[in-house]
Amino acid sequence: MKSTAHLTMALAAALLTGAATPAFAEADLANGQKIFETRCDTCHSLEPGKRKTGPSLHGVGNRAAGQAENFPRYSKILQASADAGLTWTPENMAAYVQDPQGFLEKFTSDAGVSAGGRTSMTYRLRDEKGAADVAAYLISLSQ
Repeated sequence: MKSTAHLTMALAAALLTGAATPAFAEADLANGQKIFETRCDTCHSLEPGKRKTGPSLHGVGNRAAGQAENFPRYSKILQASADAGLTWTPENMAAYVQDPQGFLEKFTSDAGVSAGGRTSMTYRLRDEKGAADVAAYLISLSQ
């Protein structure tokens, strides 16, 4: 596991390079790591190419959606979002983990894409601060 100091440095680097927005400057990376390890790790790995129920989140920060290595089971609505240009920015990640289905429905609607179906991600992290912390944590690991 990365130390809190390393995570803080990674977030600072992300901010300096424009990979994260100022809204995430207040993110608590240690809390994001804790939330990931207790709530997300059941279905997602941080190891490259290691899939579980969900895809590996290794390098997910600012990556196009639906592009995880060795994961062939994206839902129809997530794939439609990916085809419409969804990228996992800190803001998109935070909004997605708060309401995966609602986020994808809005994204495809805003993009003028007709996409039915349900996302495979059923967990919802309703806490806005926790969602921002997890997103910042994942972004910091992508640097």
